[in-house]
Amino acid sequence: MPAPGSDLDRGKRREALRGRCVGVWDLRRSRPGVGNTLIFVEALHLESPAVDVAFVGERSWVGGGIRTLLGGLEGIEKLRWADSLEELKRRTGADRLWPDVSRLDPQGRIDFDYDSLLYLQKRSDDGRSLPRLSVRREHRRRALALLRRWVLPARPVVVHLKNAGGGSGESDADFAAWTEFFDLFGGEPELKFVLIGNEPLPEGLLRKRNVTATRSWGCGFLEDLACIQAAYAFMGMASGPAAMAMFNEAPYAIVKNPEHHPETMERELGTSDRFRFADPMQRILRIRESAPILRSELDRMLSFRDRRAWEAQLARLE
Repeated sequence: MPAPGSDLDRGKRREALRGRCVGVWDLRRSRPGVGNTLIFVEALHLESPAVDVAFVGERSWVGGGIRTLLGGLEGIEKLRWADSLEELKRRTGADRLWPDVSRLDPQGRIDFDYDSLLYLQKRSDDGRSLPRLSVRREHRRRALALLRRWVLPARPVVVHLKNAGGGSGESDADFAAWTEFFDLFGGEPELKFVLIGNEPLPEGLLRKRNVTATRSWGCGFLEDLACIQAAYAFMGMASGPAAMAMFNEAPYAIVKNPEHHPETMERELGTSDRFRFADPMQRILRIRESAPILRSELDRMLSFRDRRAWEAQLARLE
């Protein structure tokens, strides 16, 4: 084995860099958001645990938040930029690029659906086990330290309540239903609801003894994602952060308004309530949420969950 820092070691690193898989995001096809970026990185990690991501198109279409997200995910080594696919192929070599850059749609864009989970479901059907998606270790350790300070030994049920504002509201949380749901568990000190995200919340919600918010701890977005990795269970709306739960081991109940993107959900799920790569306790609920339904889902997850398995999950995140 070459000594660290030796000429041979540096040569091996340069060779690995030259041969590393490069995931190509064609910005003419889709703009990156939190959810589809996490889906893309998960698919890319099926090709290799250490990868680069290359954006083709107008750089301004990739916001600072997405750049921060990619920089904080484990296994993303480098971001690359190119004005065209031809430029990227000349600089990198087509054999290192994924998805297949020779398959183009009629507009000359990469023929790949960046917003879909069907690719991952098909790979799962082929017997591939999906890797766990993770933020980098420094974000995990900071999140774990904050959870130990503010939540543990209570079991953290991590919750994301989307409240985008300014839109149709079809995919936003029904705060009255969630507030009633939190109250149903007000007498259970061994359980704490941990709200992630920076969306506006109803006045008084954070004064409940069994509810806390990571924003009050000084958590950033990457630490919020780490909290999902550390969750005893995850609940919330079908939004960007929920994709982190989809690629981790905690049970989850993700709520999707049945009137929001119904054709897409039919294509992705059919009549099922879970993705084909998901565990039985990881469900997508195409419902209008209510406190009784949410309670039933959490009771189901709690009856399934083993505290020792969860503690082992936390230890793996260290």
